[in-house]
Amino acid sequence: MDELPIELSLLIGRWTELSSDRLSAIQRLRYLLRGISPALEQAMDVRRLGSLTILGFWQSPAAIRTGGDPHRRRPVSSTPLR
Repeated sequence: MDELPIELSLLIGRWTELSSDRLSAIQRLRYLLRGISPALEQAMDVRRLGSLTILGFWQSPAAIRTGGDPHRRRPVSSTPLR
């Protein structure tokens, strides 16, 4: 019975650490996207799997512009990149 509080404390500490790491990764990714295009950073919700899949599949601005369906490309293609 004395081990339960210790185990809970360890689990909560680990969860807090993972949450902090995730927040740091999201902030770094948003900063990098803002460096490519502020409009792209605003359009992408990097907390969602779909946005991360797009960024993982097309890793450069040119690849994002040319990838996928032409109807989906049009809004991204018209966005100026730095």
